[in-house]
Amino acid sequence: MAILTNGFSTTVTFGSMSTSASGDFEVIDLKPFGIDGGAKIEVTTMSSTTRERFVPRSLYEITPMEITCACETTFLTGVLANINVSQSITLNFPDGTNWTGTGWISKFEPGTFTKNERPTFSVTVEFSGAAAPAWTA
Repeated sequence: MAILTNGFSTTVTFGSMSTSASGDFEVIDLKPFGIDGGAKIEVTTMSSTTRERFVPRSLYEITPMEITCACETTFLTGVLANINVSQSITLNFPDGTNWTGTGWISKFEPGTFTKNERPTFSVTVEFSGAAAPAWTA
C-alpha cells in the first residue's frame, strides 16, 4: 500500500441506493470522516498541589463525512428514501483501497443555483460508531 498522492478520483457507495456507478451522483469534493477523542477529563483532587490533572477519554467519536456532489434530479428520490436509514457506506480510493462503515445520510442540501455555474449539493454522512470504519486493500 502506497501513500495517497492524489485524491482524484475518490467515490462513495451507499449500500441501499443507486450511486455514481449508475451516473446519478458524482463526487466533486469529499472530506472523509475523522476521529475525535473528545475533551480531556479533569481528575484534579484536593491532594493536587501544583497543577490540575487530566486523563484522556476512553471513547472516541467518528466525525461526519461531508460530500459536495453533482447529481441528477432523480438522485433526490433516493435521498428521500434513505435519509436517516442505516446502511453500509464505502469510500473508494483511487489506489483501489476503501473504507467501509455503517452510517446514514443525515443531511442533503442544495447549494446556490447560479447562472452559468453547475449546481452542487451537499451531503452529510454520520457514522454509527458501532464499529470503526474498516480499511480494505
